[in-house]
Amino acid sequence: MDADLRNLSDNTRAIEDSISDELCKALGKLGLSDSMEVDEFLSIAEESVVYEVPDDNQIINELVEMFRIGGESSSNLEDMDNSTETTIISASDALKSLEIVQTFLIQQENTKEQVKMANILERYINIRERKANMMRQTNIDQYFMQCDD
Repeated sequence: MDADLRNLSDNTRAIEDSISDELCKALGKLGLSDSMEVDEFLSIAEESVVYEVPDDNQIINELVEMFRIGGESSSNLEDMDNSTETTIISASDALKSLEIVQTFLIQQENTKEQVKMANILERYINIRERKANMMRQTNIDQYFMQCDD
């Protein structure tokens, strides 16, 4: 099958025009008082602009604006990080919060299993805290004082 590609755009326009004419007739039969032209309705003005190429001065002005502050602007770019940094919660803060949860659970009915799990979590936090304390650097006097105890 041979297709005539030279006349393709002409054929497309002819088809579009016939569809547009049919829509105009159909809308005309509705008798609307303040009707809009079909072509105006179907074609959005902004859509006809695919991409605006900015001129050199506009590009330069935008770049200057981005880096105007100099060091502060570049440090802001370095500070911007998409990852979420989690705050470090101390063991004592975790134990205080866990105590509130345990009090809440005790006040509820049928929470024996949850209270048991909270107690296990409390023991885990206490063990981690003791290990962290053991790993802290001490001076030699503190070391010998611990040995005497």
